[in-house]
Amino acid sequence: METPRDFKADFKQLLRHTIVPLLKAAGFEARGQQSFRRPVGEVFQYLGYEGSRTNGKDSFAFTGNVSFQHVAPATLADFWCDDPAMWIAGMRMGYLTHGRDHWYRLEDHGPQALAAMMAHDLAQIVLPRLATVATASDAKALMLTRDPDRAPGKQ
Repeated sequence: METPRDFKADFKQLLRHTIVPLLKAAGFEARGQQSFRRPVGEVFQYLGYEGSRTNGKDSFAFTGNVSFQHVAPATLADFWCDDPAMWIAGMRMGYLTHGRDHWYRLEDHGPQALAAMMAHDLAQIVLPRLATVATASDAKALMLTRDPDRAPGKQ
């Protein structure tokens, strides 16, 4: 009998060996292995990964989120500042990589194939797009590129 795949372990390995090194090399600091931020100009750029609430022994889906906060004393003191006045905008990473909300499904890919896909999406799509975001106006403009009918900063 074949041993079932440990999706949670695969996800942790993907974060530890692919995502964390790539983001640290790009200047992001980590809070654990799923949340990252870096200051660029007047904003903090955040990248975070979350698993689906429906994950189980036979499937595991996760997505990435991109968000922005003002660089200010409150955000310098607290990695995830809860002050709503500090938040600028946020969206799912899939809007940058796939043009829509996208969830990666571990059961659809082997660990190496998914690591290559994630490295590509970050290095070739997400990080170059974030390179243009240094102000609140830049963050709001990025939000509009995914859906011009959506008001800036609204989820």
